[in-house]
Amino acid sequence: MKHRSKVILTTVGVLAVVGLTTAAIACDGDRERGMHKFDGAKTEKHVERIKKHLDLTDQQALQVSAIFEAKKNAKSDHRSERKAMRQAMMKLDPAASDYEQQVEQLAREQAETMVQKIKAHAQTRKQIHDILTPEQQKKAEEMHEKRMERSNDRHGSGRWG
Repeated sequence: MKHRSKVILTTVGVLAVVGLTTAAIACDGDRERGMHKFDGAKTEKHVERIKKHLDLTDQQALQVSAIFEAKKNAKSDHRSERKAMRQAMMKLDPAASDYEQQVEQLAREQAETMVQKIKAHAQTRKQIHDILTPEQQKKAEEMHEKRMERSNDRHGSGRWG
């Protein structure tokens, strides 16, 4: 039974890494053509939109802008990590005797990267929440709920739903 579980886990890990690698490679091509950029102009527009909808003060808008700027720098670091992960996966030799162990290790590293990404997103959300007044926090939550409803209407209630 242990062997079967190990084989299933390894297979799932391989499929996940290959799937993520394929998706990431596809996205890299788009990024090179100018898509998915999080540049200064986009940040400014985003901050202006938030400022307008939540009625932010100039000081709050500056704080939000600084938070987004820090996030942009972190995204660049994550992009480099993902590229290194893809390259490592492509260099693996499927004929190697320890291929499954190598894939498992890469899968664990990818999982840890995702954990860090989720934590960073949560931290950014909290930092912005902390600079808002209670009224602005309530409005932001209402806007978030509406956005989630629209997303669910377009994409279903869950990732696979």
